[in-house]
Amino acid sequence: LRQVSTHGGDEPVWAPNGERLAYWDAHGETGIYWRRTDGADPESLLKSARVAFPESFAPDGSALVYTETDLKSEGDIWLLPLQGDRTPHPLVKTRFHEWGARVSPDGHWLAYTSGESGRDEVYVQAFPGPGTRRQVSSDGGSAPVWSRSGRELFFRSDTRLMVAGVHPATG
Repeated sequence: LRQVSTHGGDEPVWAPNGERLAYWDAHGETGIYWRRTDGADPESLLKSARVAFPESFAPDGSALVYTETDLKSEGDIWLLPLQGDRTPHPLVKTRFHEWGARVSPDGHWLAYTSGESGRDEVYVQAFPGPGTRRQVSSDGGSAPVWSRSGRELFFRSDTRLMVAGVHPATG
């Protein structure tokens, strides 16, 4: 058992290979960091004046999906490639609050929560996009989590835990 400090980082996210944790840190330079579980020093992934929370890794570890607050919206979903120049780009950027993004186990779909309908609902869209998008929940929903098979999506709706079947070809 080893303690891995994230310097107060909120809700760290495990890399697919289990060797690193990504987390947001406001101590020093604000941004997203990741740290090896062997105790090595943390590495900066993204410097940001805004709050940027890591949400999910692509299954192959090639990218990190994160939510970043913006003055024009409450939260947008971004993709940070972890290879090459590491230039982030938006996946879901609207005037509404989007958050809780999770990449499917096969790496083809992104589930997330959005308030665009006037209440939080769960959506699925092609990953990394562009492509189809559809609303999964019908009576409110948040905090989506994929089943290991990627054929079901679990989410919260008020005090209930819901599950929706997701067809691999259409999301």
